[in-house]
Amino acid sequence: MALKLQKRGNTRFYYAVGTVGGQTIRKSLKTDNRAIAEEAKAVLEAKLYKDQIYGRGHRTTFGDAAALYLKQRPNARFVGPIVKLFGDQLIANILPIHIREAADTLLPNAKGSTKNRQVIGTARAIINHAAQMGLCDPIKVPHFPVEKPRRRAVDPDWILKFRRAARDRGLPHLASLCLFMFETGARISEVTRLKRSDIDLERRSADLGTTKNGEDGIAFFSETLAREISHLKPKHAHLFGYKNKSGVHGIWKSVCEDAEIDYVPPHQAGRHSLATALNRMGWSANDIAQAGRWKSVRLVQETYIHADQKGRAAADAISTLVSHTQAESTKKSIKSVD
Repeated sequence: MALKLQKRGNTRFYYAVGTVGGQTIRKSLKTDNRAIAEEAKAVLEAKLYKDQIYGRGHRTTFGDAAALYLKQRPNARFVGPIVKLFGDQLIANILPIHIREAADTLLPNAKGSTKNRQVIGTARAIINHAAQMGLCDPIKVPHFPVEKPRRRAVDPDWILKFRRAARDRGLPHLASLCLFMFETGARISEVTRLKRSDIDLERRSADLGTTKNGEDGIAFFSETLAREISHLKPKHAHLFGYKNKSGVHGIWKSVCEDAEIDYVPPHQAGRHSLATALNRMGWSANDIAQAGRWKSVRLVQETYIHADQKGRAAADAISTLVSHTQAESTKKSIKSVD
């Protein structure tokens, strides 16, 4: 049914009245001039029919979609600059390439990870929120490539030097924490929240509670470490004397300087180094994942296991050569002392 013009009683303006696509319409056209009212009715009718055919997204701007998005998620930190760029553009006309170009325009010197987070992630969230409301189709935007940060692993010699320097500073708790992380692969957040009641010295186990993976975690440690822990004087309820990871990070770098070793953050010196050490010892990805409570064997394979067996053989050969050289050096030092 087409819309009709209508004036009722003492009303001043014409109304467009009728049904379009099953939707009942009664809308003031804001004019008392019949010719202008006829034009306004035709425009309204055309718009309503387009809504029926293409959906409301054909006339929803990015600015409109952003306003709707912010009602549900009021964090507008990255929204403003994108709205300035896309504001009046219809979301139905915005393609993935346009969003990637916007990222380059807004953040020309930023890393791919920053562009992905601040522009691509935000713009995509706004449009897909509108899609959930039936205003447009969902959108997928390819991310910019991101270089994975190079992680460093430490060896037992690094651990020994760090622990010695920590004790020299009067920090036996930190020395034990370092070995605990290296032996168990526990995350720094898991270690700092441990309490005496979470430790079973007889079984040499620690109840890590709910881990990052959402599962209950039990970590096992050596008899040497069990003896150390039994002699630690409690500072407060937390086993290793630190209430959170910031306390550990605050002193860790200074201890590295004292020990005259390269600074390697706690996570890399612990969890990452455990996996690397076990890989070098010939453990399978599955066994490493179980030992360190990794949920994904694939993650272990991608991060720590290398398919190049020749490369591994070469590394083993070099390691043997270095060990031999170190042993010879030690012998020469002993002879020179004699």
